Amino acid sequence: MKIVSTDSGYSNAVEAVAIATLVLQSGGIMIYPTDTVYGLGCDAMNSQAVEKVIRAKQSPGEARFIVLVESFERMLSLIKDAPNATLEFIRKIHRAPATFIFRSSAYASTHIVGCEKTIAVRIPRNDFCNRLCAAIDAPVLSTSANIHNKPTAVNRETIPIELEQQCDLFVDAGELPPIPSTVIDTTSGTLRLLREGAFSRTALRDAVGDANIVIE
Repeated sequence: MKIVSTDSGYSNAVEAVAIATLVLQSGGIMIYPTDTVYGLGCDAMNSQAVEKVIRAKQSPGEARFIVLVESFERMLSLIKDAPNATLEFIRKIHRAPATFIFRSSAYASTHIVGCEKTIAVRIPRNDFCNRLCAAIDAPVLSTSANIHNKPTAVNRETIPIELEQQCDLFVDAGELPPIPSTVIDTTSGTLRLLREGAFSRTALRDAVGDANIVIE
C-alpha cells in the first residue's frame, strides 16, 4: 500500500490528488481523509472497485454507501423528484458535514443505489475530496475506514491491518475528529434528521428553521 500525505503544504496536497486519481482510475481502492472521519472508497461508478470495498470492509448483506461529489450541480445529476423547496434548504447547508438521502436518478449506477432506489450524497468541506471528485469527473464512494461494526478510524494507527492490506493507497491527513456526518433524509418531501453527527441539531434548526426539519 502506497502512503501519501496532505499535511505538509500545497505541493503535497496536489501530489496526493494526482496519485489518488491514478489509483481510482485504474480501479483501485483507498483510505482517505474526508470532512469527518477517514473513508474507504473508490470511483463510485466502477462496480468492480465497489465490490473490492465491500470485500475489504467485510460487509454482510446489502452494503450502504455514501457518495462524495464536488458540487451542488453534480449532486443534482444523481437525484430526482426533490421538491424545489427542499433543494433550496439544502443549498443553504450543502457544505455542512451532512449527508443527504434522495431518490436516485437514472444516472446513478445501480451498485451505489439502495434497495429503496435511494442514494446518499455529501458535498464535503474538504479540499482533497473536492479536487479528487473533479479530477476523476465522477462521484467518490465513501464508507467509514473500518471493518464492519468495528470502531471508525481517526488516524493511521486505528486502521485495521487487514484493511490496509487490501488497499492500494492511504492518504494521510493526520488525526481527524471521530464524529461522522449528520444524515438527513429528504425523500418524504421534508428534511428528516436520521442521525446527528458533526452538523448538530441546533445548527440545522438555525439554518432551515424548526418548521422545516423533522427529528426522528
